[in-house]
Amino acid sequence: TLSIKLPKRFVALLVDVAVVNSMIFFLTEAALWIIGISIYDEVKILRETYSLECFLLVGCVYSLSFECSKYGGTLGEILFGYTIVRLDEKKLDPITALIRYLSKVITFVFLLGIPLLWVFFDEHNRPLHERVSRTKTRSQRRMWSLGCEAITSFLRRGSGGAKGSRTPDLL
Repeated sequence: TLSIKLPKRFVALLVDVAVVNSMIFFLTEAALWIIGISIYDEVKILRETYSLECFLLVGCVYSLSFECSKYGGTLGEILFGYTIVRLDEKKLDPITALIRYLSKVITFVFLLGIPLLWVFFDEHNRPLHERVSRTKTRSQRRMWSLGCEAITSFLRRGSGGAKGSRTPDLL
């Protein structure tokens, strides 16, 4: 059966794409401010011309720095309670993270996401880039997950907490 986690993983990916695009925009704008506004049009043309290259470079630095950190995942993955680990449950090293990133880029950018259909045939619902890099996504309870659980529990119970509930009262 297909895991319900796949839509959350896709939304986590969209969060990461938004973060990388924001980083590119703000880095470019900071460079424009430092250099001077008079060459704005030329830099804008460069930014539009090399947008894929900028995205791939900044995305690579972003992915590697977060996935190899103590958090074990990008901001989108952390937000939804995921950690990326090797198959032996150890933290990602830079080479493994780079292989994971490059295979993800090939999957999404150059093969139009078609290899993502691999999740329907893999017994653990792992996309092709996880199989290539020998990694897996482990679901953990993180800030956002705990916050969502607390809000959901609160809304189910009303304003007061149920006796013996796992989540604390919010009031």
